[in-house]
Amino acid sequence: MKFEIIGKTFRIKKTNLEKVAQAAFSVLGKENPDYVEMIFVSQNKIRTLNLKYRSIDRVTDVLSFTLEKQPLMGQIFICYTKASEQAILRKISLEAEVDRLLVHGMLHLYGYDHGTKEELILMTKLEEKILERLKL
Repeated sequence: MKFEIIGKTFRIKKTNLEKVAQAAFSVLGKENPDYVEMIFVSQNKIRTLNLKYRSIDRVTDVLSFTLEKQPLMGQIFICYTKASEQAILRKISLEAEVDRLLVHGMLHLYGYDHGTKEELILMTKLEEKILERLKL
């Protein structure tokens, strides 16, 4: 597995993020996972990416981009400010929110989506399973 964190992680420990990625790879059955970059970005940067690649002009919490299918190469952009705001609203730690966003982003890289009710249910169950694995 090649999991790389680009930029400042602020108060988030890199070793914890690596454990989250490993749990996701394990649950998804990726024995020999591919290459994933995680990048913390500002609100302005994620809004620009969201507009450029999704034609949505607003700040979002996480964006995932598959750069290559085989072997999988992807990037996950997380807006640190948005994650901080959501952690406060959800009454959870910032670390727990970033974990959730990382898992969400990784599921998108592996082709999961939440465009329909059925897809949302499946994706939510997988997120929960991965996050539960971290507690063991």
